[in-house]
Amino acid sequence: MPRPSRRQEIIDAATRTFAAEGYDGARTRGVAEQAGVSEAAIYRHFGSMEELAQEVHRVHFTRYAELLEEAVEAGATPADKIRNVVRATLRRYREDRDAFTATLIRMPAFMPALPPGTVRPIEFVETVIKEAQATGVIRSGQPRLLATMFFGALLRPMLVAEVTAPGSFEIHEHTEHDRTIEEVALATLFPLPQHTAGF
Repeated sequence: MPRPSRRQEIIDAATRTFAAEGYDGARTRGVAEQAGVSEAAIYRHFGSMEELAQEVHRVHFTRYAELLEEAVEAGATPADKIRNVVRATLRRYREDRDAFTATLIRMPAFMPALPPGTVRPIEFVETVIKEAQATGVIRSGQPRLLATMFFGALLRPMLVAEVTAPGSFEIHEHTEHDRTIEEVALATLFPLPQHTAGF
């Protein structure tokens, strides 16, 4: 009788390991111990540690992109769409901190290795920018540049929270900074009077 697959347990353990140690700091033995399997079991499912890391990145990156697609589609106006992206990102960070940290903070270098055709979150924001620029709602500028600046403002607080000393800057358990994060991220795209309306 074939042994049951431990693939998902290995991916989950690798996600925790990469979130805590990054790809360069992770070791196969550590992932195996986390998953409760042998190192040989890991290599039965993945040809190398790099292949495992690529799969971890792909799984969680794809999930994040799906959430942002839903967030954009649920918005009625450009400001609503972008605000939804901010809130979905913060929610994802809090609901699955390890997946978020491993994918978007610890392993951004794996993004070029994503399979062809993978939709990237920045593309949803870039589309909103292009459409809103046509009506003058979003500031002028190269859409990819503006989308990059938006994600920089949005993701930087979570990066800082993960690399600073515990307790010095906490946003995972606390939401008191959410409004500031949202306002600053939206300010990269919208003139201030426009995007602050409705707060």
